[in-house]
Amino acid sequence: MPKYKKILAVEAARHILHLVQVNLKRAGYKVVTACDGNEALEKADSEKPDLIVLGDTPAPLDSSEVLKRLRANEATKGVRVIMLTGKGDDLDFLRDGGSDR
Repeated sequence: MPKYKKILAVEAARHILHLVQVNLKRAGYKVVTACDGNEALEKADSEKPDLIVLGDTPAPLDSSEVLKRLRANEATKGVRVIMLTGKGDDLDFLRDGGSDR
C-alpha cells in the first residue's frame, strides 16, 4: 500500500499533467488534478491530499507563490510538496526568484 494515498498533481501544461496523472494512478495512488494556482490552492484545501506534485503554473499564482500560500495556510502547511520543473540548472531557478537550496 502506498504511503501517500491521495496526490494532488498541479501543472498548466495539460499533456504533462495527464502523463503525471496516468503514471501515479498506475502506481496505485488516487490522483486529483489542478491546472492553475487558484485551483491548486482550492483543491489542496478541499481534497486534503497526502502529497502535492507542483509543476509550472502561470502568473499571478505561479508555482513559487502557490508554495508560499500552501506553507502559510494552517490546513496545508504540513503537506509534503515535490516540485516538478524543467529548469536546467540553479541559475534558472535563481533567475526566476527561487532561493538558494
